[in-house]
Amino acid sequence: MSGTPITVIVTVNPLPDVVASPNAETICSGGTTNIALSTSNGVAGATYSWTVVQSNVSGATAGFGTTINQTLTATTSSSGTATYTITPASNGCNGTPIVVVVTVNPTPDVVALPASQTICSGANTNIALSTTNGVAGATYSWTVVQSGVSGATSDTGTTINQTLTATGSVAGTATYTITPTAGGCPGTPITVIVTVNPLPDVVASPNAEAICSGGTTNIALSTSNGVAGATYSWTVVQSNVSGATAGFGASINQTLTATTSSSGTATYTITPASNGCNGTPIVVVVTVNPTPNVVALPASQTICSGANTNIALSTTNGVAGATYSWTVVQSGVSGATSDTGTTINQTLTATGSVAGTATYTITPTAGGCPGTPITVIVTVNPLPDVVASPNAETICSGGTTNIALSTSNGVAGATYSWTVVQSNVSGATAGFGASINQTLTATTSSSGTATYTITPASNGCNGTPIVVVVTVNPTRT
Repeated sequence: MSGTPITVIVTVNPLPDVVASPNAETICSGGTTNIALSTSNGVAGATYSWTVVQSNVSGATAGFGTTINQTLTATTSSSGTATYTITPASNGCNGTPIVVVVTVNPTPDVVALPASQTICSGANTNIALSTTNGVAGATYSWTVVQSGVSGATSDTGTTINQTLTATGSVAGTATYTITPTAGGCPGTPITVIVTVNPLPDVVASPNAEAICSGGTTNIALSTSNGVAGATYSWTVVQSNVSGATAGFGASINQTLTATTSSSGTATYTITPASNGCNGTPIVVVVTVNPTPNVVALPASQTICSGANTNIALSTTNGVAGATYSWTVVQSGVSGATSDTGTTINQTLTATGSVAGTATYTITPTAGGCPGTPITVIVTVNPLPDVVASPNAETICSGGTTNIALSTSNGVAGATYSWTVVQSNVSGATAGFGASINQTLTATTSSSGTATYTITPASNGCNGTPIVVVVTVNPTRT
């Protein structure tokens, strides 16, 4: 006997599949996964859950949803992985899991050496780039922003070596932003600031100079391009010159001496500097002209009043083209004047009864350069006069003259000499002394004469002669 049949209905739920898009992914450390999950077999109401295994990666977690968006970080200097196992489910039925591997590439760092730099305008940067976190294969690229600088450009490489120029009178900057990259993954950029100091110029006033031996240079140094804080230093090369030395300052004031009889030079090379940066040197040539000496022959002179000086002037130190000028101070003398020439030839007169002087100060000059003056003193002795008392005489034959001689103009030390011409007289002779006492005889029956020419003298100087005539009368027999 059979019982009543029953019906059992078994509902068989289909299994959903899961499709990951993309089905594998490579991201950079710090990047976010972007894996979309979906079902391709039409099973409705599918959900997705996942587990994950990390290798040298952090940030991956198990979860569920229709996308896997997780920020992953490489924990070493090599690539790591996050292996997601994704299981689809619908109506309590799990479909076949799939595996999605996310590769996480590490990002390199970048270190700049030096981390900042100051250079002079026209110089090269020298910034070495390297990676210190062990990420292999790093490359470096940079961009740059210039302020008051030219010459900086964006580029790639392991060294930033660029010639930079300051475009103004104050320091400018080139700001480099450097990004390291390895395996397509850029690391964190760094910034390196290069300061570019401008170069001062130097202006010399005057820019060349000619001075006399023993003179002092006077060269003012300044900057015309507006760079602040400029200082100036110089070196010097001497040719036939002494006294020039290297130095620094805002002016060159040095006493220079020509060491030969020809012109010499001191060649100064002047370098401006500011903030450790040297500008372009300039050259200033100082010509040093030698100074002639003067020799007077004779070195002093004594003359008689009314006579001429005769002083020859010459140069003995070899300086060519010397000329001579003189000034004069007279004391008890007239006739001396300031003048120029190679000989002092002047008629001088004593103005009193004692010797006077004319003091000549003689200056040699060549090429506009005066040498050391010398002094020549000319002593001018006065001329004595002579007075005869009597100034004429008549005596008898056999009588003696009695003519006293003296000086009336005050010249001391006068002496007197005479010559004589006899006419019909004998006994008169030339002589000297303060009186003429001679016995004269008439040699005919007529009167004769003895004509004495008497010359006064003092200190070797003869005064104006006078004539005294003595008439000698014959005696009757």
